[in-house]
Amino acid sequence: MTVNPARFTRKTFSVDAMQVTAENIFEIAEWCGGTVKGYDSVFDSPHVYVEVPVAMKNSFKRDKAFVGDWVTRTERSFKAYRNEAFKIAFEQNTPTDPEIRHEEVYKIIRHALLDLVDDGLHETHRRAVKAANKIVEIFEGEMG
Repeated sequence: MTVNPARFTRKTFSVDAMQVTAENIFEIAEWCGGTVKGYDSVFDSPHVYVEVPVAMKNSFKRDKAFVGDWVTRTERSFKAYRNEAFKIAFEQNTPTDPEIRHEEVYKIIRHALLDLVDDGLHETHRRAVKAANKIVEIFEGEMG
C-alpha cells in the first residue's frame, strides 16, 4: 500500500496529514516513525493506536492517534489530532495551489523514475506515457 498524505493548511502553516484507518495504521506508523500499540488478536479494538513521536511530550502535544484521528507532519515534527479538532484547525489545500501542483508533479516523476529500474524499454515507455497523462490532468484542472 502506498501512503499519499494530502496537503492541509492551518492558519499560518501547512502540514502533510493522513487520517488513521484500520487499513493504513501500520503504514502511518512507519511514515511518522511511530509504532502501533494496543494491538492484539482483535484488531478492531478501540485500544489500537499509533504512538506518534512528538518533539515535546506534554498535555498539549498529542502522541496517540486512534482510528479516525489524524497524524500531521510539519518540517520539524509529527502530531496527532482527534478528527473533530483537525477539521476545526485545518482546511485541505485545493489542487489549484501552485505548491500542491508542484508536489503532485514531483511525486509522479519520482515514481516514474523509480520504476525505471529493471524495466524493459516497452514498460518504460508505457509508464512514461502514464506519467505524462497524469501531469496533463493536473494542469488541465488548473485551466478548467
